[in-house]
Amino acid sequence: MWWAQIKFARAAIRRRLPLLDRDQAPFSVCITDQLQKRLHFIDREAAGAIKGMDGSGGAARFLMRSLIEESMTSSQLEGAATTRVVAKEMLSTGRPPRDQSERMIYNNYAAMSLIRERGKRPFSVDEILELHTVLTTGTLESEDHCGRLRVAEDNVLIFDKGSDIPVVNLEDLLRT
Repeated sequence: MWWAQIKFARAAIRRRLPLLDRDQAPFSVCITDQLQKRLHFIDREAAGAIKGMDGSGGAARFLMRSLIEESMTSSQLEGAATTRVVAKEMLSTGRPPRDQSERMIYNNYAAMSLIRERGKRPFSVDEILELHTVLTTGTLESEDHCGRLRVAEDNVLIFDKGSDIPVVNLEDLLRT
């Protein structure tokens, strides 16, 4: 009975995520007040921990590791297939990428470094196109698509592997 009450209470605050498990059942999450407090604590304390690092380069090393981790994780979510060890070695030694997966990680790292260097000022359209070039060079089917805005003829369709039926038509999403 206790478990049923907890389950009922969580169902009331459940948020469905746009993710499906292997059985096509949707994922959901319950952000309770206690979880919200703990997340706030982590946000608040992590910033203080970074600011409080000593002058021996601890903050710079932390930032560098964070940029490397973010560029690897983000690129792997986009389909880059390489190991973390290989990606870290490439980024930390400065060796050029050997394949498209490494290129995605390298480009992501370069773009984040560029954003960090430019500071917090607003982006211009030209700067966004420059970032697009940095992110996509060597990763697209056509280099002509790097560093430019899409036009109507560039309708994007997303397919499941092995299927010829689009899962998502970007034009439909933009209309909603």
